[in-house]
Amino acid sequence: MGQIKNKEQVLKYFAVNTDAHSTNRGLLYQYLIALKSWVQNYIDGIDNQIYVEVDDDIKEVGDKLVFTQVKSYSSSFSLNSDEIKKSLYNFFILFIQNEFTVNQEFHFVT
Repeated sequence: MGQIKNKEQVLKYFAVNTDAHSTNRGLLYQYLIALKSWVQNYIDGIDNQIYVEVDDDIKEVGDKLVFTQVKSYSSSFSLNSDEIKKSLYNFFILFIQNEFTVNQEFHFVT
């Protein structure tokens, strides 16, 4: 068999991007964070309800209301990011909506 002369061009032609789409990565990361909370609660004997894809990603209901915003970034983290500003604003709205019901905690995981 002969040797391929321009191996890089041939490999580039047949290469396939196998990276997960950013939305898929974010959802999977969110589910792993929720699973981690559920397992920790199970170990600690805490019977909280954990919801995903509601009220800014994860909501845990028990003695207190815990909102968790999960972000998976492919670029540098910055408080000047429009996405971060939106997340902080959403936390503020959730705080106002639930201000007089129960104690609240807000977690930001990135």
